[in-house]
Amino acid sequence: MNRRALRFQELAGQVPAVCAQLALCERERADVAAYVRVMTAWMSGYHAWQTGTQRYRNAPLIVPPSGPGHLGQVLRPGVHRPPRHRS
Repeated sequence: MNRRALRFQELAGQVPAVCAQLALCERERADVAAYVRVMTAWMSGYHAWQTGTQRYRNAPLIVPPSGPGHLGQVLRPGVHRPPRHRS
């Protein structure tokens, strides 16, 4: 999340220059600035919810490992896999 938030801040900082390049009027610039503020608040609220809820705190205990290379390890021939239970 931190990487994405930093990228958002970087891009948000470029918005005034883009507005100038597009020759937006004052009202349009205000609308764009309001949108950036709303997105900032949304990201902040989502992050607070995501880190505060049990739903995501317990996920590493429930969800199997994943990430780069995981699927290749799972599908590699000769790797022992536990039997699947059929319902």
